[in-house]
Amino acid sequence: MHWTVVAPFIREQSDSQWLTPFVPGQRHQFRCVPRQGSTINWHEAALPVTGREEWLRLWNQSQEAVKAKQGGIITVFPQLAATVGLRMAKLGFWWNPTQSMT
Repeated sequence: MHWTVVAPFIREQSDSQWLTPFVPGQRHQFRCVPRQGSTINWHEAALPVTGREEWLRLWNQSQEAVKAKQGGIITVFPQLAATVGLRMAKLGFWWNPTQSMT
């Protein structure tokens, strides 16, 4: 199964510091979608809410994730999952199996 991995802390397309090194075997392939612009440390955020500029960055990153999708999309944080879901709903596909998961 092919997975598109999207997270605000991914800096490079080859970034495999999170999740991908911990999946054993060859059944799964991953493509990381990096965040454009500066990355942020969520643990040091000044505000407890997501601001407009951050929503825009997440919206743009979700666009890249949906474009790169060949199978499933793995996200973190509810904001990024929401933006990916909105984009997929806008395109009209919530479930688009590309191959059997057996």
